[in-house]
Amino acid sequence: MVTDAEARLALSAALQRVARWSGAETVIQSNGKAESVVVPTPAAALAIARQLEFAARAEAIVAIRRLRGEGRSWQVIASLLGFDSLSDGGVVNPARLAFDYAAGLPRPPLFGPPQFVWVCPECAEVVGDTGPVGSPRQSQRGHSDGCKRLAAEVDAWDGQSAAEMRDEGT
Repeated sequence: MVTDAEARLALSAALQRVARWSGAETVIQSNGKAESVVVPTPAAALAIARQLEFAARAEAIVAIRRLRGEGRSWQVIASLLGFDSLSDGGVVNPARLAFDYAAGLPRPPLFGPPQFVWVCPECAEVVGDTGPVGSPRQSQRGHSDGCKRLAAEVDAWDGQSAAEMRDEGT
C-alpha cells in the first residue's frame, strides 16, 4: 500500500510533468540550496491539481465499478477507501459513506436518490445500486430474473436480518 508521503510525492511529480507538457505559466523558486527550480505558478498548480483530482476520482470510480462487479460489498470498498478508520464515534456508516462517495450527488432535474451503476458479471445486466441500505432485492435494480448473484446476496441479507432480530429479541 502506498503511504501518504509517497502519494504526495507522486502527485507533486505528476503536477510538475503536466505543467511542463501543457506549457503552464511557471516561476523560478529557490529550493534553499544553490540551485533553483522551475515550478508552476500557484494558480497553474491549483488548476492542474484540480484536473488531477478529477482524473484520480474517475479512476477510483472505475475501480469501484469493477469491485462491485466482482461481488465486493460496500463495507469492503469503505475499508479500501479508508472510511472504516474514521473516528466519528460510530455515527457514520462507512459502507454508506463509500456508496455516497461513488454515487455522488443527485443530478438535476431528477434529484432522486443517488445511484451507482455497475455491471453484474453473473447476469450481465446493468445494475442501479442505491447503496447498502435494506435488502439487495430493493437496493440493486436491474439484475435479470433468476440472477444467482442477487439471490445469494438476498439470502445472506435475509439471514443477517433474521440473526439481528433474534439478537434484539424482536
